[in-house]
Amino acid sequence: MESKRGNFLFIKLFLVFMIIVLINLGFLIYKNPKIISFKTTGFSIRENLSEVYYSLSSNMKLFLLAQWIILMFVIIYIILQIKKSKKNIQIKINKTPEKNKTDLDLLYEIIQEKKEIPFSLIPNAFNVSKEIAMEWCKILESGELISIEYNPFGELIIKIK
Repeated sequence: MESKRGNFLFIKLFLVFMIIVLINLGFLIYKNPKIISFKTTGFSIRENLSEVYYSLSSNMKLFLLAQWIILMFVIIYIILQIKKSKKNIQIKINKTPEKNKTDLDLLYEIIQEKKEIPFSLIPNAFNVSKEIAMEWCKILESGELISIEYNPFGELIIKIK
């Protein structure tokens, strides 16, 4: 499960990177159409790009620099999210619960103890389907006991309110 999620995040990150590169390339071609020619070699590309870069105004250079800095921050944020999600969070469930406790009560106690857990741990820990686990989370959320947070770069996070 984690490897699929990691691959999905890598694909998202790669697409964002490629979009930024293509936008910058399009801007450079628009600014200097002679970059594209049939006699393109590595040296001519370097010369043309350096010529275009030095002909840019200082505001455009700052904008280009800011764009790449923002991209680096996004990359670092995504890498930190991946590392955070890969922490081995173990949910220990007492197999002989008290008579008056249901699995839903146990789930709420675990969330209270951990403060937040990834959604993928719930079906695995309780040996139920994802649909049932989501139903449990929605029941707890409707009782305003927890909140379900939809992480833009990964899976759901279940947090105590």
